[in-house]
This record gives sequence, structure tokens and C-alpha cells, in this order.
Amino acid sequence: MKMTTVCPKPKQHGATLNSDYIIPASVVSDTCVKTQLKSNIKCYKRLVLSLSIFASLLCLVIITIIVISTTFQKNKGVSRLGTKPVACVICNKLSQNISGSEVFLNSLTREVSDGVELCCAYRGHQLSALLELILRLREKDSESLPTINVSNFSFIPVSAHKRIFPPNNPHTEIPFENRVPILVNSAVRVLFQHEGFEMDPLVEHVRGVEVLPDGLKIIHPGFYYVYSSIHFRPESPRPCKDFQYQTWNQYLEKKSPLDPAQSGCLLKVAHTCCDICTRDEETSYTGGVFYLDKNDVVQIAIDGFGLVNFRRDTSFVGLMMLSTGRSKQQ
Repeated sequence: MKMTTVCPKPKQHGATLNSDYIIPASVVSDTCVKTQLKSNIKCYKRLVLSLSIFASLLCLVIITIIVISTTFQKNKGVSRLGTKPVACVICNKLSQNISGSEVFLNSLTREVSDGVELCCAYRGHQLSALLELILRLREKDSESLPTINVSNFSFIPVSAHKRIFPPNNPHTEIPFENRVPILVNSAVRVLFQHEGFEMDPLVEHVRGVEVLPDGLKIIHPGFYYVYSSIHFRPESPRPCKDFQYQTWNQYLEKKSPLDPAQSGCLLKVAHTCCDICTRDEETSYTGGVFYLDKNDVVQIAIDGFGLVNFRRDTSFVGLMMLSTGRSKQQ
């Protein structure tokens, strides 16, 4: 069945329409749907606008709370660990005109306890600032050492430090053949005394030990730390592979007149020349603790002696007593 709807009669100019208009139901339905959709869209827009305003207000409230809370914690020193400070220092001790310290001081929380102003650290950055101030204060308070002189030190009663000299033998000068040094593969003993050279008090000393031409003679038996240094320096422009011998040694020896069986090598150091090194110059140092009896003599022997640079600051020998003692025979 086809349904119809009666609509009001429209007015016309100059005439009156007596007949009724018949409007189909489908047209009325579409019109109502469109009206409802427009109403729903308006409601949705109002809802979105309301939610946006509410979210903005909520964010503003949260930000305000965070700012107030942060400011309160900064002023009151409230940390995650509680209300007690990690450390406090009297402010007067920290503010001593140290350049650049104002920033660190201002970051600390100031408190008054028993009438004394304290600079306290509650949080991590405050503790870092406090430690920095303490370090700067210690650097400022550190005083330089007084002038160094002999009276500032006390020496052990038995010790010696001596430069060494080249041995007296026919091979003190290095013979060359085609610019290659001809070395003798045998060890010779260096000298501890040399005619025309007196002991230099700035770098040498002898106490409780007798200096012989070829060694240091022990007067007091005991345990000694004995050391030596030899400066090897080849002078030839030719590579080491052309040398007759390419490894040189130093020997720290003990000669025992009272018991020759106890004589022998205490320490040995080998130095090998190097063709690929930037410079083939090296100081070999060795040392150790040994028992030395009365009348024992400490000596130094070297091979490749023609390559040794006898400088007082790089070629030397020395000893110092660590404790007194007796030999096994006693």
C-alpha cells in the first residue's frame, strides 16, 4: 500500500491554493535523517571541545603541581632518600674566595644548626658540588715543600753509590774495520776509581764501605740491596747484523777472599742490539738482595765494553745495607 502525507498548503501571492500537496514518505524520511546527522555532529564537536578543554586544564594542573613540588623540594632539601642531608659542611669553611666556587655554593641547601650556618647536600648534584668545593679547598690549603737540604733526610749507616770508569786494557778504544766495530767476546771488570777523577758529592757517596780500584769492599756483614746500571750505545752507522757480536752483557759479581767457593756471579743482564728500533741505545739496570760477608768485594764486569757510555748518571753501581747479620761459618 502506498502511503501519503498531507503537508500544509504553501501560500502564494495573489492566489490561494485550495488543493493539498501530497509529499512522498521517502522524501520526509531523508530530510529527518539529515537533520539528525547534523544534530549528532554538533553534539560530537561539543564533546570533543569539552574534552580538549578538560585535558588542557588537567595538564595545566599537573604542571603546576610538579613545579610547586620541585620548588618545594629544592628549597627544603627533600630527596628520594628522605629529609636528612647526605652531608653538611660549615659554610664559612667553603667560602674562602676560591675563584669559580660561587656556582657550587649557590646549589647547596643552607641550614642553621646551633647558630652555625651549614651548607648541606640532599641530592646527587648537591653532593657533587660539595665534593668539588672540598677538593678546591684542599688544593688551596696545600703548601709547597720547604727547601730540600741534607738535614731533611736521614741516611742508613752503610750505603754507597759510585760512578764507574772504563777498564785499563788495550781495548778501551773500539777498533773498526769497514766501519764495523771489532769486539772482543770476553768480559772485563770496570773501575771504581780513576786517576784524575775525584768523587762527585752531588751524585756519589760512600758510607761504611771501602772503595777499591775495581770494587766495593764490605766492612759490615749483613743483607744488602745491590744494583748496577750500564749504558750501551753503539757508535757505528752500520746495522747490528754486521757486528761480530750482537749481544752484550753486564755481570754483577761477588769475590769472597775468605771463602773463594762463595765467589761468583750474582746478577746478569743481556742487551741485544736492534736493527729495526728507532735508536739502539739502552740503559740496562739490575738489582737484588744478597748476604755479603766482611771483606767481600762487589764488582762489575762487562763484555762489549767498547760500546759502553761511561756517563756518571747512566753507568753506576751502588748498595745499601738492609739488615745486619752473621755468616753461616760464624
